[in-house]
Amino acid sequence: MADQTITQLDENSSPAGTDLFVMVDDPGGTPKTEKITFTNAFETTLITAAVGAASTSAAGKQENATAAETTTGTATDRTVTPDGLKNSVFGDLNARNTSDVTVGNTTDETSVFSATITGGDMGATGWLRVTVTGSIEQSSGGGVNFTVRLKLGATTLCSALATMLSGANVGAFRFVGYIANTSSSAQKATLYNEQLRTNVANQSKGITGTGAEDTSTNKTLDITAEWSAANANATLTKTIGMVELLP
Repeated sequence: MADQTITQLDENSSPAGTDLFVMVDDPGGTPKTEKITFTNAFETTLITAAVGAASTSAAGKQENATAAETTTGTATDRTVTPDGLKNSVFGDLNARNTSDVTVGNTTDETSVFSATITGGDMGATGWLRVTVTGSIEQSSGGGVNFTVRLKLGATTLCSALATMLSGANVGAFRFVGYIANTSSSAQKATLYNEQLRTNVANQSKGITGTGAEDTSTNKTLDITAEWSAANANATLTKTIGMVELLP
């Protein structure tokens, strides 16, 4: 074969792992010309050792963060992946529900929104925010008491009662609850019960509470509604419910 320069050689655009390179071993000591396979030349350990770590100011290698590391949020040398985010506390809990639930003509306490809080998701200091909204009507001709409860596990954390005045217009309601872990088995909570109706004095009530539920195990979060008197003209319909984890 006639002498050729490297640029004159045929190109191999899809080298196999067993293809060979020529290399010089120990060029600064006792040089020796050897061969090395494509696989060994690009072995992970060699590449990892040759590439420096990435930072906020330099490109480089980066290790993927685990779900636990994503939750902790202190590592500066990890890359967050979609899977790691989903399985961390930031992505694991974001329950939403748009199924209508109507509470009317009954005095039964009725669940309007619930979600399972996976054990360990709240940690020692995590927060939950639950929001429930929908329509409300009370045209019975007199005031009717209306109670909203925020529950976690077997504990009623808050119970907010408001007197609903009679009025012809259908309005909207909003229940917003916060649960804050002060430890994995102790909570502080706040619940707001608000109703907005045209030409009727708007009713709102806020109340605080505490709990001692062990959130290292699964717990059910529940918002319930209850009328003090059964009346066909006193009706609440939940249309949207959502719970968010706020680490």
